Amino acid sequence: MQDTIQEPSPSARGSGWGNSLSRYTSMLLLDWIVMLAILILVAVVAFRQGSREYQATADSAAKPTLTAYLERPIDINRASQEELQALSGIGPVLAKRIVDYRDKNGYFRTVQDLVKVKGIGPKLLLRWEGLITALEDTIKMKGTSIE
Repeated sequence: MQDTIQEPSPSARGSGWGNSLSRYTSMLLLDWIVMLAILILVAVVAFRQGSREYQATADSAAKPTLTAYLERPIDINRASQEELQALSGIGPVLAKRIVDYRDKNGYFRTVQDLVKVKGIGPKLLLRWEGLITALEDTIKMKGTSIE
């Protein structure tokens, strides 16, 4: 007996067009699924970015700032804790430290004296440039000098 390999019948193999069509449909469906997944991913990332921007805007809107309507710089020797908190980077703790330091040691002679307060460094002073003043600066603006 001779072993012969028989080709499968066309019905077992599937017709050429039907097989191609189902493969094409499967690939098309896969393409749509991938595109939908990418679209959802982009939407989620955009939503998160938008909510961060909204949160940042909401946070800045919740804390009133004097910088928008300042006619003159804040005098750090006369400012209350609430007025000091209106400056960027000053919260209730730092504002209290400034007031406590001022009460204990007297007026700040210059804005640079603020670095003696724990939590204030050169970067914060640069941020407040033009927004704050101290006794010596105030007297200079009036045209007199400190003896």
